[in-house]
Amino acid sequence: MTRSTQNSGKKVLVVGSGGREHALAWKLAQSTRVSKVVVAAAPGTGEAWPAEWEKWSLGDFHELAKRAREARIDLAVIGPDNPLAEGIVDVFEAAGIVTFGPSAAAARIEASKSFAKEVMHVAGIPTAKHFVVQSVDEARALLRTLPWKVGSKEAGWVIKADGLAFGKGVRVCGSLDEALAAVQDLADSRCRPPLLIEERLSGQEISWMAFCDGDRAVLLEPARDHKRLKDGDQGPNTGGMGAFSPVPDLPPGLGERVRAEVFIPCLRELKRRGAPFRGVLYAGLMFDANAGKFWVLEFNARFGDPETQVILPRMTDDLFSWCEASARGELARLPDKVSFSRAAAVFVVGAARGYPEAVEKGQEIRTAGTRASAPEVFWAGVRRDDDGKLRTAGGRVFGALGMGPDLAAARAQAYDRIRQIGFSGMQFRTDIASGTLAAAIPIVILASGRGSNFSAIHEAVSRGALNARILAVISDRPDAPVLEKAKAAGLEAIALPVRMDGEIAARRANQEAALLEVLKKFSPRFLVLAGYMRLLGPKVIEAFRAERGYSRIVNIHPSLLPAFPGLGGYAQAFHHGAKVAGVTVHLVDEGRDTGPICAQKAFAIGDCRSCDEVEARGLAIEHELFPEALKWVLPEKFDVMTETGQNNQNDQNKRSIRVRPN
Repeated sequence: MTRSTQNSGKKVLVVGSGGREHALAWKLAQSTRVSKVVVAAAPGTGEAWPAEWEKWSLGDFHELAKRAREARIDLAVIGPDNPLAEGIVDVFEAAGIVTFGPSAAAARIEASKSFAKEVMHVAGIPTAKHFVVQSVDEARALLRTLPWKVGSKEAGWVIKADGLAFGKGVRVCGSLDEALAAVQDLADSRCRPPLLIEERLSGQEISWMAFCDGDRAVLLEPARDHKRLKDGDQGPNTGGMGAFSPVPDLPPGLGERVRAEVFIPCLRELKRRGAPFRGVLYAGLMFDANAGKFWVLEFNARFGDPETQVILPRMTDDLFSWCEASARGELARLPDKVSFSRAAAVFVVGAARGYPEAVEKGQEIRTAGTRASAPEVFWAGVRRDDDGKLRTAGGRVFGALGMGPDLAAARAQAYDRIRQIGFSGMQFRTDIASGTLAAAIPIVILASGRGSNFSAIHEAVSRGALNARILAVISDRPDAPVLEKAKAAGLEAIALPVRMDGEIAARRANQEAALLEVLKKFSPRFLVLAGYMRLLGPKVIEAFRAERGYSRIVNIHPSLLPAFPGLGGYAQAFHHGAKVAGVTVHLVDEGRDTGPICAQKAFAIGDCRSCDEVEARGLAIEHELFPEALKWVLPEKFDVMTETGQNNQNDQNKRSIRVRPN
């Protein structure tokens, strides 16, 4: 592949022929610092692949390095695992070529699972209990001594080939018979001893990568891949049938924990052994959300495939700068965080018949009705005939990318694209990222002003932390900034201004009718009021009445209700000389801020000198409290508790009704 972005600039060589390398080349070509990107051993993807590089063999690293020097390559980026393990970086660096990727000594962290376990043990990195066996007979004998049940709970063990196996050297076993068969299967597949027998862990799998320069690690955003061939995580393991990012419901601070407890100890130990790691280090993790614990399942010494195909499209930084700084040991001159968009990405792989075993090749690929080039499609196992036709030439043939404001929208786009490409015997999973979308709750947001609470909710939805789908944003003010924010996020933004002529009652009735008419189009489950400065009429409230009596309308109010209802809660607290103010999330009823209280949080204001200071503190609380409360309010995981309260400051005898998570 060659891509010129300017007349002068850096020349980059990407080594490899898969979808990962297509994504790397595409992203590197976007850099304003790069004038040309070429790909060695590149597939015939319809991009402008120069013939002298396309058919170059990866088997002779010295010849490839010589060719790179003659072409005055400024940076080489190595994609696949085998060349790394076989020392391509050592050869390139000896030839004076700056190369992104670890040395053969450092790449052992992936090339030998027993070596990786040794590094983890010495470095104190959490990982599963394991045994290393040197023969099939030793493996069989050990398996017969291991527990397959702990109390009433089923146990399990994982059999792993020690060396590289294209992502297919792992067998997860729930019984002794399965494990014995797995050992024989790996032996028949020519996987050389030793073998690892590892305790099976449960939880969520996470793929987390980091740019590394030998000492420092700067994390990318995590992804999750789907390794099994068939829907429902059935069938054999593969190199990966799809991926998505961001990963929903990860707790704040987890990334820093992973950096401090996994990446940094690993880098220190490799450096201590004389093998500093420069490149991208991939940690495959198992995360137990209930316990808040994680374990490293494996390390990879390169970008994951297909995780790269969802990470790079979301990355807004210059990939070339990060790769160059890592290769030169200069990450200290870059920020301590990689920038990403809030968009979600889903990638679905189309594989050939027979994959992951003996695959059928030579099938013509049809690309009707879609733009079959990056980033919509990343090609892998393909070749181009002399007549220009694309044909299958490998197991994983291509992948389709979808992007959107949330995982649901990204997933829909990915599947729309993959169904427009086809070939005889094509197979793909239909459930990529579906587990993240269970009962995504449709909502419409009503707002009148700047939209800072809308932004907080949208961000939570976009990163998968809130299982909701925003259908539209409606404002009573045509010039409200929230409408522009909604449009920028790709959402439908509707202005529904209040007519100022006529009697107040008539105006309210007209506004209520107009709002109900618009809401019919979207059929939301919940209305979310994010700074909406209008009282809702009884017909709107009744339209969202739940079977249990409450309304499915939720509001955030700037006070600790029942104190200071109505407009200007923060100002009311300040002018009353209150030492404490607060924020309340509550369900809406027919009164003014009298509905069931869902969540509250107080904050001190005794030292505030103005209403603006109070508001600034309050908004920071709102932006955390509102999305967090919506996580259990929207799926209605609560009970309504009623107590008799005392008269409030307005001398109105009201019930204190609270909503509590169940």
